[in-house]
Amino acid sequence: MKRRIALLLSFLLLLPNISYTAQSFDNRDVGAAVLADYETGDILYSYNTDISLEVASLTKIMTYLVTMDQISKGNANLKDKITISENAAQRGGSSFKLKPGEEYTLDQLLESIMIVSANDSCIAIAEHISGSEKSFTKLMNQKAQEIGLEKTYFASVNGYPDGDIHNTMNTSDILKLTRYTIQQYPQILDITKKDEIIDDRGYEFKNTNPLMGVIEGTNGLKTGYTDIAKYCLVSTVDINRENNQDQMLIGIIMGAPSENIRTAKSIELINMGMDNSYKKEKILDKNISVGEGNIIDGIKENVQLYPVEDMYGIVKEGQAISKKINMFDHISAPVKKGDVVGEIIIEYGDNIKKMDLVVNENIKKSNFINMFFKSVKGFISFIF
Repeated sequence: MKRRIALLLSFLLLLPNISYTAQSFDNRDVGAAVLADYETGDILYSYNTDISLEVASLTKIMTYLVTMDQISKGNANLKDKITISENAAQRGGSSFKLKPGEEYTLDQLLESIMIVSANDSCIAIAEHISGSEKSFTKLMNQKAQEIGLEKTYFASVNGYPDGDIHNTMNTSDILKLTRYTIQQYPQILDITKKDEIIDDRGYEFKNTNPLMGVIEGTNGLKTGYTDIAKYCLVSTVDINRENNQDQMLIGIIMGAPSENIRTAKSIELINMGMDNSYKKEKILDKNISVGEGNIIDGIKENVQLYPVEDMYGIVKEGQAISKKINMFDHISAPVKKGDVVGEIIIEYGDNIKKMDLVVNENIKKSNFINMFFKSVKGFISFIF
């Protein structure tokens, strides 16, 4: 342990100008980067978010997700005993040092893919659940479509290319996958926050996440590396803001040329998000009208419009928030309380959000007498 701390301190001394009050991010030496708030999904910083890149072992977030889905459907169990095949044991790269004929629980293998980034464990899991890696990757690509990952393709379960075919995603999809996985299976963080695995064989496997023990509150999530992808990291960090505004940040670094630069850039990115000028604000209140809309042939000409629910955002101090209301065309009476009659578009920083607008009262259709008096009123107003 003393040697590990000494090495860590030596490494930190080599990092270029890392400040724990960073106000900006230098995107040189990275292929893409994103900093986001987990709860709201708000983007605090983004660079090259739409470019498809090889994702290497970040793939294993999806491997974990699909496996947990199969468990939730009753098709597998964390206590399942899995006998390791020759095919699984021979996989190179990061491994759990599996040998043919050995037996492990599914739970053990899942931990090894998220902590150790074990390629061999991924194959063993795929064979257990789907019979083969190819069948399991079909489930991965189906899941990608299901949750709206638009620029994602998986050719393997562990991030290794299948010949010339690579696992690719853009950082927008990686962020979406990360948030979805934690939302569905928050216990993933109970795995990824562990420092190490010590198994019955006497092996000691350290967590591959370089932010563990460097940034307080780090609880995940996944490293990646291949010659093409270079060094990648999805980091998750719990932080405590002023006024007890707890928050979890998600930082994504892609394509760093070295481990040291990946670590330095990840720290720089997370530090930027720790700036206390970011505050969680209620941008829309479902009980407060955002404006008026016109209802055709209604007993009332104008009606107050309300957001269908509250909206929160992570807003930097002094950041402008624009709001635009779009009423649907030809909304005619009668209209019932709760009917959607338009939408509001919110923009701030890199974030664009939409929310439905509803009415909070019943608007009856105007009868002949009402329409007559409206016409007279309109005529008099026109004259004077």
